[in-house]
Amino acid sequence: MPRKSKVDTESKRSEERQHAEAVHQVNDKIDKLQVTPPRHLENISSRLWVQLVPALNKSGLATSIDKTSLEAYCIAYAMMRKAWEDIKKNGATYTTDSGRTYKNPNVDILSDNLQKMKTLGAELGLSPQSRTNLVDTMTDDGSEDFKDIMAQFGGK
Repeated sequence: MPRKSKVDTESKRSEERQHAEAVHQVNDKIDKLQVTPPRHLENISSRLWVQLVPALNKSGLATSIDKTSLEAYCIAYAMMRKAWEDIKKNGATYTTDSGRTYKNPNVDILSDNLQKMKTLGAELGLSPQSRTNLVDTMTDDGSEDFKDIMAQFGGK
């Protein structure tokens, strides 16, 4: 029995590549993210903002339109860190004077904020999988810009 030919995925990849290029062209017309963190962010959130914005601006993955998502990511990070510090200090459970054991509420806060970070990070291109998806749709045209972007995110 003759084998069926494989589905031509090249056309789909070409469409994805064109879409990625179109997104970058649109993003090039939108202001970059401000390097200075918003005033209302706390220290932990502000430090993360300052670390992430240069890489996001250089990559062209995020623009000023994504400010709210990045703020939410930075706030979720700060809340996750605070919850983790409390868990390290006080444990994942506590026992009342009557001998009942309860889960430290910070366990749920930690879990919720890790999930928020995962979701928001993927939207912003901050996860390995989201960067892999982006790289898969782009082609290495040998330009220095492409190499700089890939190096910024750990690629070659």
